[in-house]
Amino acid sequence: MNKSIFVAMVGSSGAGKNTVIWRILENNKNAKFLVSHTSRNMRDGDVDGVNYSFVSENEFEDAIRRDDFVEYDITHKGYYGVSKTTVANMLKNNNVVLKDLSMKGVYGIEKAVEGQAGFVSIFLTAGKCELKTRLLGRGEKDHKARLSIYDEEQAKRFECDYIITNYNLERTVGVVEAIIKMTQNESLLTPLCKHKIKQKKVEKYKKLLLSDKKLKPIKVEEFSGKIYILNGREKYIASLLLEKKVAKIFECKTKIKSQPNNKESLDLQTILTQY
Repeated sequence: MNKSIFVAMVGSSGAGKNTVIWRILENNKNAKFLVSHTSRNMRDGDVDGVNYSFVSENEFEDAIRRDDFVEYDITHKGYYGVSKTTVANMLKNNNVVLKDLSMKGVYGIEKAVEGQAGFVSIFLTAGKCELKTRLLGRGEKDHKARLSIYDEEQAKRFECDYIITNYNLERTVGVVEAIIKMTQNESLLTPLCKHKIKQKKVEKYKKLLLSDKKLKPIKVEEFSGKIYILNGREKYIASLLLEKKVAKIFECKTKIKSQPNNKESLDLQTILTQY
């Protein structure tokens, strides 16, 4: 059953967050871009209500005092923030709402939409040299400043639901669309093999998660709009049982060569009833 979901796109400058977002918007009539508020001056080509909702500093500060923002930030260019009212309005009518966010924004939005809609965070990544090439290619003047926080941003990628190395735009868009579909339908990932689930490993991961231990990501891959677990089935089951987040990573070197045999893919829903 489809429902409204919020899709937070996270990652370093040049990783392709906005390019992927606009491709999703083109492909899905129910997909909407969340327009945030700012007090910065409008630039050539800016359209109020499309790029940002432009307000004065006084208006922004009044909204802060009213606690109108899910999250906001103050930079040398001005105030930037995401309005609670805007989020609530956009999550009506089974919309898919997309927004590029910092990790600070992810924490705020996830808490704000809890109980109202589904939520998924996706971290797009690429190598530092590749990002530099992309930033220079689009004429980014402050590319050095943006790259200086690369390591800090990368360290937070495991706090997202999914991690994608964006080396191929078409592939990345397909993977994000598969994630959106699964999140809307509340579908579970599918194990790629039929090996028996090891209960001792499930219990081991449950203990680690209960101790707030950060676990390595679960390796996954997309094929024909479905996401398969390549490695980490017991870890995934433990995360579902405890409702604890463990990142899922798409590795660019891994490919599913042909359609997996459904008879060989275990039904996780059935497995979960055994615990």
